[in-house]
Amino acid sequence: MDSSPARPVALVAGGSRGLDLLVAAELAGRGYDVAICSRHLDQARQGAEVAQQRAAAGEPAAGRIVATRCDVSDRQAVRDVVRQVEAELGPVEVLLHVAGITQAACHGYRC
Repeated sequence: MDSSPARPVALVAGGSRGLDLLVAAELAGRGYDVAICSRHLDQARQGAEVAQQRAAAGEPAAGRIVATRCDVSDRQAVRDVVRQVEAELGPVEVLLHVAGITQAACHGYRC
């Protein structure tokens, strides 16, 4: 039986790349178990792998990072992913929502 204390848990919606990926790695490096969710599970898995490597490089006691699929525009999917993360990692203490993009946010650039 594992007697180590539970780690705090963070859920990063949209954490598969960019700044959100760096935040996921930083949280794991600080001892959080982190769930990254994306509409595309393959992107979430790639992001989780990169973030885990970055976290482990800076801190050998880093938390783990798991990938989940969730379309945050679907309320039921959000409820389901929170239940899934809490069942696997424990209660979510930190929520970082950086998922989504709008054409207005692109300011004429290709998004």
